[in-house]
Amino acid sequence: MSDEIVKYDDSYLATLSDGNDSELSELAQSVDPLALLPRLSLPSDGTRDLKCTHGEDTLFTKKRVIVIPVFVGERRALWSPEGRELEENAPICSTGVQKGGTFARSNDTGVGRWHVEGNEDLPFWSDDVEESKLLDNVDVSCRSCKWNRFDTASKWDDASSSSGKACKEGRVLALRVADEAGQMQTSGGDAITLYSFNSNTPIILMNLPATSIKAVNKMINSAVARRVPLSRMAFAFTAEVNENGSRKWATLASEWLGYIARDVLGQVEDDRDFITSALVHDKDATSHANTDDVEVPF
Repeated sequence: MSDEIVKYDDSYLATLSDGNDSELSELAQSVDPLALLPRLSLPSDGTRDLKCTHGEDTLFTKKRVIVIPVFVGERRALWSPEGRELEENAPICSTGVQKGGTFARSNDTGVGRWHVEGNEDLPFWSDDVEESKLLDNVDVSCRSCKWNRFDTASKWDDASSSSGKACKEGRVLALRVADEAGQMQTSGGDAITLYSFNSNTPIILMNLPATSIKAVNKMINSAVARRVPLSRMAFAFTAEVNENGSRKWATLASEWLGYIARDVLGQVEDDRDFITSALVHDKDATSHANTDDVEVPF
């Protein structure tokens, strides 16, 4: 066999990709579309570097990332107490990803799926529950669950000294990494920067713990104040490092930059439709694994 490297021009890659749509369609049926998307994560090493990964590969590491948030979702999960033996790292109860506003304090409509089998040794969501009448999985209203209240973390987990809730809340973002695409001038003479992205690059997912919800709320407030949908705005993401004794953890910081350019308006709407259908599941959904529903520090 020859070791000679045959050189082709770039058009050959397009030739390889063309003409087998039926085969690709068959293969796509067995692939989780969300597994193909990269993840943006906060640093865990005491630095301020935001890291984008896909599997074991690091796509980029930056201290400041400009993004367009095409989707913002909410989720809650109650995890097993520390030190308890587990067959799998799955939450005791989880809402999966829900649309924004589901957990509003004035009208909390969240519903979690409590996995009874294998967790009978743990206290249930209410003191009035009779174990003998429980099914394998039970839908529990977040409003009525005692673990969705402050000062319950230490009651659920003896190893915790937190005064927060035992049930942890977080946010799930779907993002487009953007670049400056020009400026527009307002009627008042102000210049506002516009941002765009390459539609051939993938959507990026980001899972955020409760400690970073403040940054997400700041983004939402910017959208409401300007009367422009959040998905039509651009923000800069950075990481802030917090310290308490020897413990360090990172939280997200967000800064409003401008609006999206006209050329990506349609693509953003398509992105929102795709992510909503792929991420948001009703209470009858059988799996929440697509959203990386793994334990993160809150």
